[in-house]
Amino acid sequence: MAKKEIEPYVEVAAETMLGDLMECVIMNCRELPRPWQSMSETEQEVFINRIRLQCSSATRQAINIIAARGNVTIAATVESVTFKDGIKAVLKVNADCEGRHDLADAEGQLVLLAVSKASDLLEEHDLPQAEPNQKSIPL
Repeated sequence: MAKKEIEPYVEVAAETMLGDLMECVIMNCRELPRPWQSMSETEQEVFINRIRLQCSSATRQAINIIAARGNVTIAATVESVTFKDGIKAVLKVNADCEGRHDLADAEGQLVLLAVSKASDLLEEHDLPQAEPNQKSIPL
């Protein structure tokens, strides 16, 4: 069986995500005031939340790279969809969006719309929990 070649955009996303996640963890470890076991539950929760936010950002970037497959991507909010003589969708895009000029140039042309909900890929399961300040008493 032939080895499947990795698409360049997937490879870039993987490299970017790995680097971003490693940078996030290393940076935050350097900022630890003291060893994890010596930190209060609140300090641990702050640390966990900071890493969660940074890893979410890196994951979103990787998702965008993979979804784009080398094409221009524009993040938009679907404001409305009307079903009459076809389907008309109204999208809202940030004014400083990188692909705004490509979008303007595409007016009147056929474009491909890929619906990708990053939120589906960013569900948070089994997140690390801070260790309680007081251990429970085994009964």
